Amino acid sequence: MRTLGYFSLFLFLLIRFHCQIHYWGGGFSLGSNPYHFTGGDVMAHSVFRMKNFASCSFFLSARHDINARWAIMGSLELRNAGFEYILTPQEYSLLNYKQHQSVRQEIVILQASFMGMYKTNLDCKNKRWFFGFGIVPAVSGGATLRYSAESVSSGGAGYYEFDACFNPFWFCFGKWMMGREKIFKNGHLFQWGLEHLFLEQNVGTTLVKYTISGNTYTHVFNNYGKYTGLFFRYMFNVRSSKLSAPHAKNN
Repeated sequence: MRTLGYFSLFLFLLIRFHCQIHYWGGGFSLGSNPYHFTGGDVMAHSVFRMKNFASCSFFLSARHDINARWAIMGSLELRNAGFEYILTPQEYSLLNYKQHQSVRQEIVILQASFMGMYKTNLDCKNKRWFFGFGIVPAVSGGATLRYSAESVSSGGAGYYEFDACFNPFWFCFGKWMMGREKIFKNGHLFQWGLEHLFLEQNVGTTLVKYTISGNTYTHVFNNYGKYTGLFFRYMFNVRSSKLSAPHAKNN
């Protein structure tokens, strides 16, 4: 954690004093953190299923525009990752089908992204495409989480145990993003698009055990830290008091 903090502070000071910050702001991302089946019983009971972990993140960003085509951007971000299980009762009411239970086991990841960006020309509505690629150092303190429950029905008793182990880590993901940005008359901008983290790392492992009507099932799942999501970011132009937004030329 301390190492990433020093690294992030170094990046901030580098951008602050060596590169003039043109935009700063923040936003959020909503996406999916997938699981991978890695061991145990291949067959599962219908009362249990896994679901890709619904993840979100919040970030602060600063950007330096090198020229009309290229820019560099750094962000400090908090993101969650983990496992999500869906439990369906053996018996349910025909008047209420939505009786399943969702169980989540998760950790928080602190990460800093360093991106190079390519921007296209502005169109007549002051919008353009952008594409980015970079690295994302990430750190987490780890955790060991356990969930246990029991259910009883006419079909027999059900026992559930989910043991998730998230090891402390510090490593780098790769990241690409693409999207659109709108520049307003006051010089500020709004971005939206798609982002993806790659370069798999073993973030955590969960051991799932459950017994239904006397039959025991065991499954092992891993989380490798991948993330795909939609992001939304609003950035302030620090020079907006001096410069107005560049407008596209109409032919």
